[in-house]
Amino acid sequence: MAENDVRVNITIVNTTKEKEIVRCTDIRCSGVSGLEVGDLIQSGDKISVTSTSNNRIFFEFEGAQTKYLFQIGCTCPKSSNNSACGYGNSGLQCYQDTGTPVSFVFHLGKTNKADWDNKCQLDGSCPDYGACS
Repeated sequence: MAENDVRVNITIVNTTKEKEIVRCTDIRCSGVSGLEVGDLIQSGDKISVTSTSNNRIFFEFEGAQTKYLFQIGCTCPKSSNNSACGYGNSGLQCYQDTGTPVSFVFHLGKTNKADWDNKCQLDGSCPDYGACS
């Protein structure tokens, strides 16, 4: 994938308070580079994921011991603003709602600071997890 084709850069940091390993259990809607179902993120580690898609992308991680689910959704569409959502305590950080590529950062286990259509405000606005369009 050429660097100038990247539309979305996603950083996922495992900051779970239980200091547990999390495992990717689902990727939906669009393909990504840097993450596959079954991949692990050790406690305190981070991964970087990219996508060339302008469609919605969803990921799910599960805590190895607690079985807590951390769900993530994001998009960098060509015709409207960038958006992202952390479901539960997926720790979405503030983001830029315009520009390409967009960067989203998630601190798993932390409170979300933003949501869908709200780049640095939390009002609970999110599409259903896995709603590809």
